[in-house]
Amino acid sequence: MSRDTTRRRLLAGGAAAAVTALAGCSGLTPFVGKRVEETRQLALDGSTALSVETDVGDVTVRGDDREDVRARIVKESSTADADVSKLRLRVERSDGTLRLRSEWTGGDVQFGSRPAMNLVLEVPRSLTVESARVDTGSATLRDLDADATVIANTGDVTVERVDGTVSAEAETGSVTVRRPGTISSVRAETGDVDVDVPALSDDASVTTATGSATVSVAPDIDAELIALVDTGDVDVDGLTLDDVNRSEASVRGTLGDGGPELRVESDTGDVTVDALR
Repeated sequence: MSRDTTRRRLLAGGAAAAVTALAGCSGLTPFVGKRVEETRQLALDGSTALSVETDVGDVTVRGDDREDVRARIVKESSTADADVSKLRLRVERSDGTLRLRSEWTGGDVQFGSRPAMNLVLEVPRSLTVESARVDTGSATLRDLDADATVIANTGDVTVERVDGTVSAEAETGSVTVRRPGTISSVRAETGDVDVDVPALSDDASVTTATGSATVSVAPDIDAELIALVDTGDVDVDGLTLDDVNRSEASVRGTLGDGGPELRVESDTGDVTVDALR
């Protein structure tokens, strides 16, 4: 037997032993997290708007052909000593709004974080989303025919096919808005923003403090465009601008016949404005 062959066999044996040892360790470490799921049907009882808020967990609001709200609730904890039964969905109705909020009554959790509540809400398409607010987690809105406001403190925001006026904000995270009816304010403090603007009914803004701003504008829109950067590049492409005023840090001009102001701005990052396809 050659010296190289012997060495290869020794290495192979060592690797197999290491895998066996790791497998043994894995077998001695059971999964200690908790996960509880439930589904609830919530009557609107005359409510025409929705407000939903979670402290920890993701929120998804999805429009559907229905007359009530179907709530899929997933409560999760990464520790064994957290009582997920102390995390509940509080339901209230007032002033024409169905109000949903995650509520934790279990106090501080030792050696771990507080349990999370993830919500998937199937709602009537015509239901206005007065507010969808997440403290730690992502927020997603899809397939609605009404106005919507969505805010995430730490997490990403995604809005798709909301045929109303959209307002979206993330303190730490990215914001993506696809195929809205129109927008009001889209903002990220630390993160990128990527927004479609098919129409404008009033002044609107797309801004980020630290991150890039990309805005795709309908070629036939009537608006006054202002694109600004503090530190970064600004580029406007594929759109016909009249009365253009350009500098290294800004582009200003009239789209179509002019109208509401569309302001696109980044303090630290690039700004790109192009034609919506």
